[in-house]
Amino acid sequence: MPATGLLLLVDLDGVLYRGASPVPGVAEVLAGRARAGDDIVYVTNNSMWYRAEYVDRIAGMGAPVTADRIVSSPRATALYLVDHAPSVSHVLTVGASGLDRELEDAGFRVTRAGDAAEHIRGGGVEGTDGGNGWDAAGRPDAVVVGLDPKFDYLRLTVATDCVRAGARFVATNRDPVYPTERAVRPGAGAIVAAVEAASGITATSIGIRPVPTFCTIAVVTHAPPCLTVFGSATRYSGTTTVSNHCLAKSSYAAVSVAYPRMSRARPGSAPVRA
Repeated sequence: MPATGLLLLVDLDGVLYRGASPVPGVAEVLAGRARAGDDIVYVTNNSMWYRAEYVDRIAGMGAPVTADRIVSSPRATALYLVDHAPSVSHVLTVGASGLDRELEDAGFRVTRAGDAAEHIRGGGVEGTDGGNGWDAAGRPDAVVVGLDPKFDYLRLTVATDCVRAGARFVATNRDPVYPTERAVRPGAGAIVAAVEAASGITATSIGIRPVPTFCTIAVVTHAPPCLTVFGSATRYSGTTTVSNHCLAKSSYAAVSVAYPRMSRARPGSAPVRA
């Protein structure tokens, strides 16, 4: 039966929570929208976690959630490679376990940059033995870069060598920073920029900012009559672009961008900022 309410695309970091701390009032608003018949899908650029890991966390804050209602940048990256890079079977990851698991779920063989880095560790002034990172990684077909809290010079070297050797270069997202409850930390985009600078190659980016690939995945998967994007205005400099892109890729009547509240856009109206 076709959906009759809004599809709400809700960001997580900095919107539903900051680190371990919930943003006051947001979970209650979402629970109320679900009771009113809206379909809530969570979209996040955070590449560190596996989708199932979000369920207990979100539910514990009082927001409605199931695993199939989470679209993360690692999941979207895996689906992108399946759809657009059929020759890719072996992937080097610069990231955390959530990225590895999503790619493995999609059928890819994963080599972690940290593991490959140990094969080139040595006594050189830069910390390597002079070996080639592409060979050390088993000559992967693609390099996928996300947020890696353990990122170091050796991992950068391995990723750079693989990209220079011709491996497809994909970024889960370009967020330069990552908000926590205590401070704003460097994001995946900072690591992506390092690999781009060292390799001279620009990555294909999958996340919501600035390329809205995985918002489109969410829209296609959960077809609504209307769409609302619920995200931080300060972080979403491209939110209106995301909304208009999703509208252009669909037959939906209206799109609104809402923060900190949500509003229902009327059928036939132009995209608006609530």
